[in-house]
Amino acid sequence: MLPTTRGRTLHPMHRTCLNCRSPTSRQGFTLIEVLIVVAIIGILAAIVIPNLLANRQRPYDVAALQCGKAIIQAQVTYSAEHNNAAADDVARLGNTDVTAQCRGVEISEIDKLTIQDSDGDGNITTDDTGHYAFKVWHQHGHNTYVYNTWSNQHLTILN
Repeated sequence: MLPTTRGRTLHPMHRTCLNCRSPTSRQGFTLIEVLIVVAIIGILAAIVIPNLLANRQRPYDVAALQCGKAIIQAQVTYSAEHNNAAADDVARLGNTDVTAQCRGVEISEIDKLTIQDSDGDGNITTDDTGHYAFKVWHQHGHNTYVYNTWSNQHLTILN
């Protein structure tokens, strides 16, 4: 029987390993294996990155929704105190909840053409019958929300 070292058979004369690879030959990955791994990593990145970006914008969208809800509640109070008239400006509501909830959120009239990156003017579209409408959004958020008592849109997503 021939002597062995760690499971390898040694040649009796040279004490070298018979079933070992030569020091110059190295085993590596084939090109196909590397390309498959790169493709899998690319697919996973394409799935994960958009979700991470959307998750970063979600708190800003929630802030815009909370602002819209605070305006609606303040409009109910204002309407009860002012003979069913609606306030045409957020400042006119005079509500501390609106001031706190709408910090950093943009508000604009419904009929004004605005883009997500623009500043709101704080105005609300109103008429003499107590109907009102407005848009709310956050510049770092993704969505613009619309509230419109004429068409019964209750903080629906505009874009």
